[in-house]
Amino acid sequence: MNEEIYSIILGNNQEDLFGSENDAVLIYNLFYTFYLKDEYWKKPIIFLNSDVILENLIYSLKKIKKNSTLIIYFSGHSNKLGYLKFYNNLYSSNDILNIINKFSENIYFIIDSCFGKKFLKYNSNIKIRYIVSTTEIQTSKEILINYKKQMFSHKNIIKQTDKIVVGIFTFYFYKILLSENLQNIDEWKNNVLNNEVWFIINKNYNQKIFYYQNF
Repeated sequence: MNEEIYSIILGNNQEDLFGSENDAVLIYNLFYTFYLKDEYWKKPIIFLNSDVILENLIYSLKKIKKNSTLIIYFSGHSNKLGYLKFYNNLYSSNDILNIINKFSENIYFIIDSCFGKKFLKYNSNIKIRYIVSTTEIQTSKEILINYKKQMFSHKNIIKQTDKIVVGIFTFYFYKILLSENLQNIDEWKNNVLNNEVWFIINKNYNQKIFYYQNF
């Protein structure tokens, strides 16, 4: 991996979701750690809740180099048609991918939402890798974990209790990448996505991680 790596992180708490903001901050801190260690990683960009709007995504995309690698991370609601719910609107995969593709040709899209696989209505001309937390019929699960300040050291969330709500997929994705020090994203498919923890989550929570690339 010799390309610069940019990341845009979106976390949108709405209605009955309480951990999406925390999910996004977890991923921000993980990628920020990689940014400190690896010259190819650029400082991550994060938007939370009311700032999760298409205009902010486009504004951030304009800052990246054309031939770089782009990671888009989203935690929030998705409906049964596969539309992601930003703060002020619902967007289909074509809505988002047709915009993103103007700025990068090497895209990772990581989605922690219900019915995640439904979002994979891709434009065949776009080279993209998906990592999604659910199949087209599954709901994503949130769990309580022990709050540790170091998990939020770079973009801190102050909690008054010793527990915090996060998405189960994002939490273990974070833990595996951090423990394995996998800032080389070429290694994610084999070293992260084949981890036995996903089998356990699928068995206990009926939530199956899914990886797809269209090239």
